Amino acid sequence: MVREKLLLLCRTYPDFSQKYYYRICMAGITESGELRRIFPIPIRFYLKNINFFKNYNWIVYERKGKGDHRKESYKIDFKSIRIVEPASPQEICQLINERLTSLEELSELKNQENISLGFIKPKIKKSIIDKSENRKDKKANLDSQLTLFGGRIGEYYVPYVVKFSFSCLNSPSCSGHNIMCEDINFWYFFKEKLEKKDSIEAIKKDFNDKFLNWILNDKDLVFMMGTHYLFKTWLIISIISPIAISEKRFI
Repeated sequence: MVREKLLLLCRTYPDFSQKYYYRICMAGITESGELRRIFPIPIRFYLKNINFFKNYNWIVYERKGKGDHRKESYKIDFKSIRIVEPASPQEICQLINERLTSLEELSELKNQENISLGFIKPKIKKSIIDKSENRKDKKANLDSQLTLFGGRIGEYYVPYVVKFSFSCLNSPSCSGHNIMCEDINFWYFFKEKLEKKDSIEAIKKDFNDKFLNWILNDKDLVFMMGTHYLFKTWLIISIISPIAISEKRFI
C-alpha cells in the first residue's frame, strides 16, 4: 500500500449497496497535486470517527489499488485515516483556483482522458428541492426492510436532493446546466428534517435561511464536480467557498 496525503474537499450523500450497506465517497487534492476520489468509507465507521472526516483538513491514509473505471478513483484502508492539519482558506483557494475550468471542458476531458473530477465557478440562476418519484419509492422500499440489528435499512437514505440551474463563468459559450448536488451538508440537513417530520414548506424555508440566500450571493462560490459511477453523468459533489470555510457554514 502507498501512504498518501490529501486535502479533503468533498463528502457525498451515503450510497446504499448490498455489498457495503451505506458507504461515503470522498475526494480532494493530494499533496502531489492529483485529484483523488477515495472509498469506500462505511457509514458507521464514518459517524463513529466524524472528526477524521471534516472538509478542509489535510489527512493521510494507506492507499490500495484502483477503485473503479474512473481515473481518480482509489480504494483505501479507511481505518488508517488520520488528520494531519487543517488547511487555511488561502491555501484552499489557491489549490482550487489553479484548477478552475468549465463543465464543457471537463466533459471533453472525460471523453478523452476519463477525467471524472474537477472544479467550476458557477453563475447560479435558481435551485429547487427535488423529491423524485424514484427516490421516494426507493426510500419506501428501504424503510420496509429490517437490518440484522432490527433497524430500518432506509435510515440513512434521504429522498430529497437539491438541483441547481447554472452556467459556467469560465465558458462564454455555456448554454446552462441543471444538475443535482450531493454535498453531505445537504444530507445532514434533510435527514434532520425527516426525523422531525417537518413539512415541505418548513424544509424549504429553513433551507433558504441556512444555505440558499448566501449561496446565491457568494461570488467566490465553487462547485466540485464528479461523475456518477454508473451513468457517468456530472454531479455537484461539494460546494466550496472561502466565506463558508471561514464562517464554518459547511462542515
